[in-house]
Amino acid sequence: MIEPKPINCTDEFFEKLAADGKVTTLNQPNHIKAINEVNSTMEETRRAFQEMDKQSQISASKVVLTA
Repeated sequence: MIEPKPINCTDEFFEKLAADGKVTTLNQPNHIKAINEVNSTMEETRRAFQEMDKQSQISASKVVLTA
């Protein structure tokens, strides 16, 4: 009988990466600093986008469409 193949091969993929030595734990101080910088940048970008979106919606609400 043929065994069904798993649909999700994620576990196997990560096991192979670990066996090949391609997995690194990012828990060094320089890694944590970089992660915090990325998080901070993403937060600023998200806020800027939300403000631009809000201004766009306000501007769109003021436009009068005529046929």
